[in-house]
Amino acid sequence: MVTLRREGVPLHRANLARGPRQALVIPDESAVDVACEPWDRLGRTVRFVHLDLPARDFPYHLRLIATIALAEVARQVGQRPRPARG
Repeated sequence: MVTLRREGVPLHRANLARGPRQALVIPDESAVDVACEPWDRLGRTVRFVHLDLPARDFPYHLRLIATIALAEVARQVGQRPRPARG
């Protein structure tokens, strides 16, 4: 769940390459109260990730958030797995 609220981890620190059973949700925060919505209906585990933008109200709000989130997913998916430390 990618939001503009300061909930969860920052987008660039989240593990967004979890495989084919993961769904990335970007809610329209102007139409939905993120805090009151029953997000557990989407899956067993819901992780919140926030996007830190200087402004909250601007044209093409969802397009900008979706573009940034998908670019970060593409960056992470394109990386090779890191070897386990041990």
